[in-house]
Amino acid sequence: MPEKRHQDRGSPHPIEWTVGVASAILVAGLISMTAYEAFTNADTPPQLAVARLVAAPGQPENQVRFEIVNSADTTAAGVLVHGEIRNENGVVETAEATFDYVPAQSKAAGALIFLSAIKGKELTIHAVGYADP
Repeated sequence: MPEKRHQDRGSPHPIEWTVGVASAILVAGLISMTAYEAFTNADTPPQLAVARLVAAPGQPENQVRFEIVNSADTTAAGVLVHGEIRNENGVVETAEATFDYVPAQSKAAGALIFLSAIKGKELTIHAVGYADP
């Protein structure tokens, strides 16, 4: 039985052209999107907001869970979150938590642990500061 040899045709198959053109368009689109982001994305500072989360079942009474949201396109490093509980006489106690980083357009969760119970007292939580990574 004679062996068939592969024969090169003069021009590529239309599917090859289609895949090649589609790939080139995709690569060009990704490059232009990256360039657009690089030139139009202003270096805005991180926009940090802290919100208290609902207490989980079995959570200790001296602990408060919270979520920190960074709505900017810039990452914040070393984010310090400060919380304090107050009664009618003033500040009863303070607590702090530090996040290594809060990425751009993301959120992170944590907890502040006080020595005394929070129930019946006013609680405030806010971001105190951050560093540029």
